[in-house]
Amino acid sequence: MLVLSRKKNESIVINNDI
Repeated sequence: MLVLSRKKNESIVINNDI
């Protein structure tokens, strides 16, 4: 699971299940 935070209240969660 990769969590990328762009802003203070903005976050992108990428789920990689390979």
